[in-house]
Amino acid sequence: MIEIDFEKSGGLVPTVVCDAHDGKPRMLAYSNGESLEAARREGVGVYWSRSRGKLWRKGESSGNVQRLVRIETDCDADALLFFVEQQGPTCHTGSERCFSWLPFGWETLAARIAQRANDGGEGSYTRRLLADPALLEAKIMEEALEVVQAQTREEVAWECADLLYFMSVRMQSAGVSIADVMAQMEGRAK
Repeated sequence: MIEIDFEKSGGLVPTVVCDAHDGKPRMLAYSNGESLEAARREGVGVYWSRSRGKLWRKGESSGNVQRLVRIETDCDADALLFFVEQQGPTCHTGSERCFSWLPFGWETLAARIAQRANDGGEGSYTRRLLADPALLEAKIMEEALEVVQAQTREEVAWECADLLYFMSVRMQSAGVSIADVMAQMEGRAK
């Protein structure tokens, strides 16, 4: 059971809403006891709207709902983390997240590859690789050799970027996520 000190901050606590898959923030909202209970009970993103003065269910007008996966608190029990699976964009501007400054990461690459696998045009190199396993295999082997042969720091970074792209396309073709790979790494580190 999550215990939150709502009184410390006047009845509302900041709620950082994070993506359940990559852990990165999607938005900031506020919760009170009523909204937290509704979120737990309904399993969706429910917050307290300060401007409306009432409960607000994310996506109630836009359709961009959030499935609540888990809730965490900070060490002082006066802030919440909601981990959600977002349907559609999070931000009222239509952006995927309210925090657009997030750095490009492996998750970003994987998301772009997945998007191109589904929506890439006929000229999409990613779609071509996914349709031709022999080509993808050859590219992975070629890039792995180029990583080994790279001499300078810049060459190694360049070639590793190429290899990471082709590996990520291979992961997409096999339905393997970054979380799957990291679980393997974690298991080996024990």
